[in-house]
Amino acid sequence: MPRSDLKREDLLDRLAAHVLTYGLNGSSLRALAKGAGVSDRMLLYYFKDKSDILTATLTHISDQLVRILDASGQGDSVLADQLVQRVGTAMMTDQLWPYGRLWVELSALAALGDALCIAVGQRITDKLLEWGTAQLDLPEAQRVDVALQVLARVQGALMLKAVGRDEDAKRALHPVR
Repeated sequence: MPRSDLKREDLLDRLAAHVLTYGLNGSSLRALAKGAGVSDRMLLYYFKDKSDILTATLTHISDQLVRILDASGQGDSVLADQLVQRVGTAMMTDQLWPYGRLWVELSALAALGDALCIAVGQRITDKLLEWGTAQLDLPEAQRVDVALQVLARVQGALMLKAVGRDEDAKRALHPVR
């Protein structure tokens, strides 16, 4: 890997840590540069503009999340309720809540019409759906629809936690009867 690619990867790790800590609201160009330990001019050497920085950083964060979820799985295909329980419970932990909180923030900004958040949110959704469909023990024809339902249930639980309804968030992950 060329030296510049290594530097960019290192920057993305530091930018991801900053965004996971301070969210998108705390991610002005100056704050991102400070969080990465470089000048804003140096950031613009590796990225063309703030949108490029945020797109690359959010993509990097979603890649991190998928790797963490992969590592937390047992490797066997599961049913939808098991996947909701496993992913939802993991997302409520101190380790993964920053990812969940960021997803809620990104979704809220997308709902307000932020074009960058819409585009990046769609890509992250595609990545999570691809991951989710691969986890399900179902016929191929049913996997995407069920993965969408799993994503919606976990997202709903994250929103409950975001507004301080932690116990309700946990209950929302239980199987529907």
